[in-house]
Amino acid sequence: MASRTSPADPTYQNRPKMDFATRLFIFFVLLVLVLGFIFYWFFHGIPHTLHGKRAINTGSVVTQYFREDKIGDYKDYSYSLHWIDGIFSSDGSVLIADYEQEAFEEQLKSIDRSYRFLTEQITDEKHCWILSPPPVFRIGNWTFRTLDESQAENRSCNSFPKSIQMIAVNEQSMRIAYLDFYDFDLDYLAEQGETDYMESFIKENFSVNFRKTP
Repeated sequence: MASRTSPADPTYQNRPKMDFATRLFIFFVLLVLVLGFIFYWFFHGIPHTLHGKRAINTGSVVTQYFREDKIGDYKDYSYSLHWIDGIFSSDGSVLIADYEQEAFEEQLKSIDRSYRFLTEQITDEKHCWILSPPPVFRIGNWTFRTLDESQAENRSCNSFPKSIQMIAVNEQSMRIAYLDFYDFDLDYLAEQGETDYMESFIKENFSVNFRKTP
């Protein structure tokens, strides 16, 4: 049986060695990767998404506002809860309900009776910040309307941009989406002059691409 190579073996002496500079470089790369992950988690958080109707019962602050008893005579609905863990944590929920024609029209009337909607965008002129979504905006076939922030319930801070509720309507598919968002640490949505920020905001904080959602 062959013996293990030892320092006394001439072939051992000829094996390539990793010099100090190489070891230092590898250590530095690993350190940067570890610190980068910690930095990203600490400041940006780790995203999670929970799909299915059971997500509406998780107890998250954004599962309390739009519930099954507030969406009319629906055929069916889907639900997702998206949250980000970290120093700047946030929760975003999306309930999308499907309707028959008559029930769809009745629910649109009920929405107009039940909610007060934003009439003008809220901005911070001093910092040139946009604090609220536009009162009305479109993404794909969906038309979004922003609820007045005073409509929010069960919040420790009822003000834009920390608490946002929106209702989106797709006339073609007769679907209505109910969106609820909460982030106590959020200071502003965008800087004045930015465009398409709501589409990016919804993708990031709700994990839904409405441009591709029928």
